[in-house]
Amino acid sequence: MPPVHEKPLKKIQCAINSISATSNDGSRAEKLEHKELNMFHTLQEVTPFVSVNLNRFYFTQTLVGGGTVYQLTNIFVNLFKKITKPSFEIWKFSFHPNSSKAVDHNFVPMPSSLIEILRDFAADICGTFLPDDLLTDPFNHNHSFIVERLGADYVDEIRRRRLVYGDNRKMIDQTIWQAFANSIRGMPKFDRRTHTRPSL
Repeated sequence: MPPVHEKPLKKIQCAINSISATSNDGSRAEKLEHKELNMFHTLQEVTPFVSVNLNRFYFTQTLVGGGTVYQLTNIFVNLFKKITKPSFEIWKFSFHPNSSKAVDHNFVPMPSSLIEILRDFAADICGTFLPDDLLTDPFNHNHSFIVERLGADYVDEIRRRRLVYGDNRKMIDQTIWQAFANSIRGMPKFDRRTHTRPSL
């Protein structure tokens, strides 16, 4: 039986399938497989989120779901459970990647530093991560990431990763958002005005 979060994600998966079908670089929204990540990713503590070695966390995860979107969402759901202490504190926060709304007086935006690390972490899982200074030309052909990670076919590999960068980032943001929404489901109610958990 599919995980409970799969049904709400069908629209996202359809969008990714459409992107894959029209992509000219041969990429597909296939199932993820555990592999060595290109980079070391760690979350530093930002209250109420505790520090965690994301590479180590990734290899503890069972890749659940029918495709990249579902699998990433499940990873992020489990991550939010692990890093939010106490767990109900997640009610304080909001994350709306596709909204132009700048201020939500009832909530605090998710820390931007945390979101950026999660984006890089997810891109690395998907095999699409590139350091910022390799996203545009000209670039250093002796860049340590090229030498240590991409090998002789680095020009084609950089081109591939650049081509999917925008669509992949949108997909990653949607999986973070969905995981965030799933994480507050079933949590004890939270007083938005005082940012405290009411007495049970």
